[in-house]
Amino acid sequence: MAFYYGIYTYNGWSSVAGVTEEIKKPDKNILRSVILSLATLTVLFVMMNYAYLTAMSIPDFILSDAVAVDFGHEVFGRGKIIISIFVAMSLIGSSLSTVFYSSRLWFAAARNGQVAEFLSYIHKKRMTPTPAVIVEVGLALIFFLLGRSIVDLIKLIAYLIWIFNTLTMITVYVLRYRQPLANRPHKVLLVVPVLVATVYTVMTVVPLITQPPTRYIVSALLVLLGIVFYYPFVFRQRPAMSKVSDKLSRFIQDILHVEPQTAE
Repeated sequence: MAFYYGIYTYNGWSSVAGVTEEIKKPDKNILRSVILSLATLTVLFVMMNYAYLTAMSIPDFILSDAVAVDFGHEVFGRGKIIISIFVAMSLIGSSLSTVFYSSRLWFAAARNGQVAEFLSYIHKKRMTPTPAVIVEVGLALIFFLLGRSIVDLIKLIAYLIWIFNTLTMITVYVLRYRQPLANRPHKVLLVVPVLVATVYTVMTVVPLITQPPTRYIVSALLVLLGIVFYYPFVFRQRPAMSKVSDKLSRFIQDILHVEPQTAE
């Protein structure tokens, strides 16, 4: 679990690749943003933990349920609320960036016909993928209500992240083979996805061997649940299902003031 928590902290680096259309000069700025963000976070996290261990003993550090708050109490006394405010601001920023990134994934998948069409609709004035944002926030709330604690949520979601990240690395090879002449503004060296896929594969297999797999089975079932909706509404869409989908799309257009991206 130490690896899960540690790597989960840096997991936001992949969000940049999901919002390529929102980035100016992606061939240059994607690589810059990944390198600068990871380097900055690494320095900040090392400094932060050094500060914690300077103000707190190792036993207190290990037993603490909220290290940052206890650190604030040791250093600032009653002013520890400052730490809580900064933590809250960090969580809000992280949540907003996650919704921004994830909603674009829904949007792109819908535009390619891989999920319901209405998720590719954008707001008539704000030009944002409103349905995709609402779906993403709704799913986040469901997971929040089902989880007993933040630790449970990390254990549940982190395992899915490693699976999808592994598949993403494999996809690099698949696309290079099937579309060798495709335009790629940013072309990664093939040795990189090999190393990353190897690490992620280990992280997905080891827990199944060393720990009871109940939570991992739940994670897999959540993924398989998507087939229940994907098969009838997208892959094998029947005339009846098509009518339902059309009515749902029109209803969403009316209530959310959205329209297909290609509309004038």
